[in-house]
Amino acid sequence: MDSIQQYFSIHPLAIMVLVFVGLLLVYFIFKQLIKMAIVLIVLLLALAGYFYFKSPGNVWENMKGTLQKAKTEAGGVVEKGKAAYTAGKNLYEKGKTVPGDIKKFLDKNGETHDRR
Repeated sequence: MDSIQQYFSIHPLAIMVLVFVGLLLVYFIFKQLIKMAIVLIVLLLALAGYFYFKSPGNVWENMKGTLQKAKTEAGGVVEKGKAAYTAGKNLYEKGKTVPGDIKKFLDKNGETHDRR
């Protein structure tokens, strides 16, 4: 361990290379998250610019109102998504019983159901 520590104290370029490789690794791991954060920052800056040019005195009030509206709308979308998921899950459970019901119906009507 001392030899590794001594090597890095003598060669600061090796430390810079390790830091660069580490940052590159973090970048590739979190690439999608970084892209999404950059897009969100650009959108917020564009929104702030729009409100600034529209009415320079009320930028922050307009931003707060818009962000609050987006938050409530997103909550409504999440609730609709949960309801759609629950409905889809119930439909899937009903769909599991359909083949058995069809077989009972065919057997009751006297039809054959050979699979040739």
